[in-house]
Amino acid sequence: NYHTLFDSNKDGVIYTDLNGKILDANKAYLDLFGYTLEEIKEFTYQQLTPKKWHKLEEDIVKNQIKARGYPDEYEKEYIKKDGTIFPISIRVWLNKDKQDKPLGMWGIARDISVRKQMENALRQSEQKYRTLADNVNDGIYIISIRSGFVYVNPTFEQITGYKSEELLRESFYFYTIIHPDDVESIKKRRDARIKGNKAPSVYEFRIVNKKGEIRFVEVNSVGIPDSPDKILGILRDITERKQMEEKLRENQK
Repeated sequence: NYHTLFDSNKDGVIYTDLNGKILDANKAYLDLFGYTLEEIKEFTYQQLTPKKWHKLEEDIVKNQIKARGYPDEYEKEYIKKDGTIFPISIRVWLNKDKQDKPLGMWGIARDISVRKQMENALRQSEQKYRTLADNVNDGIYIISIRSGFVYVNPTFEQITGYKSEELLRESFYFYTIIHPDDVESIKKRRDARIKGNKAPSVYEFRIVNKKGEIRFVEVNSVGIPDSPDKILGILRDITERKQMEEKLRENQK
């Protein structure tokens, strides 16, 4: 059931009332801050957020969450119990009753400190970047638009089930790991980049790993300075999150 997914989800899951008062949170969310459940229930999510983000978030709640039930995924910062400020990305949606009356808000938050470090390291030093990439929990890859994978880290191997030796072969077909129903949308993004057009940097799609299992992934991709034909991608397996969202939707019916 959804409570099992709630408790075991690797991403931080939070439930608040319509004013932002925290009513429940899973262990992963508590671990982000260092609070116990009893302690964090004394806060609103606004109190855990630096003031510079309040206006932006007020606008998102008013113009997206309350208007259509959910916003685009967005980034902001949180404040740990010890005062440390750290970056997160968050996805939020309204919880409604059977009469479509809003009851509260669900949020799934993810610490993106490593991703920010990756971006900074890439700008500063490719060697520093590779050292960092080899030791993170997200899948990291560099791909040439024209010739395929140039680099993959160990986590990318784990998510896809393929070894780096297989992925880096010139004969390896990139679309082998993309779910057939998602290939067309990925090709459109590739073509847009080749033409120099803007394409969303964060997007979701499905992969088929080497065992034939379908996994949902989220990718954040950026162009590499001085290498216009190469893209740095940070890939995360979000299958558990998708299952959680589906269970929550089913629970509302």
